[in-house]
Amino acid sequence: MLTGLHIVFLGGDARHLEIIRSFTDLDANVVVIGYEDLHEQLLEVQHSKLTREVLRNADVLILPVVGTDDHGRVESSFSSETLLLNKEYMSSLPKHAKVCTGIAKSYLRNLCVELGIDLIELFSRDDVAIYNSIPTAEGALLMAIQHTDITIHGSCCMVLGLGR
Repeated sequence: MLTGLHIVFLGGDARHLEIIRSFTDLDANVVVIGYEDLHEQLLEVQHSKLTREVLRNADVLILPVVGTDDHGRVESSFSSETLLLNKEYMSSLPKHAKVCTGIAKSYLRNLCVELGIDLIELFSRDDVAIYNSIPTAEGALLMAIQHTDITIHGSCCMVLGLGR
């Protein structure tokens, strides 16, 4: 159970929706930021704008797979607003808070180090990255099918990657 845990989702895409539902099922207090254009209802979830007050109460801040860009912008599939995670907002997080993302660029990594905030990069963990390679390979096949006029079976092709 996650009773009493305050989890803030800042940005994200459809993959986050299932995680949000799981956290609410486990009784966490969930706040979502950047979900105002979502066309389905998330039960037991608080929608908010990005404010220092919301982050002040967070035990965990969950960012999209890529975290932020090199200037602190956070992507959201469910918002037309620009979400900017800067030092002012990050300094609002309690010292015990964790920031979770798939991978972090230097902007986010440096900000967390400077502020003494724990950063968890999930794709640096083998148990996550190895399982993520399966949908990644399926996505590569989908793109090949969508962008060619031939069948893949019997064709001469190679898939190369640097991941696990």
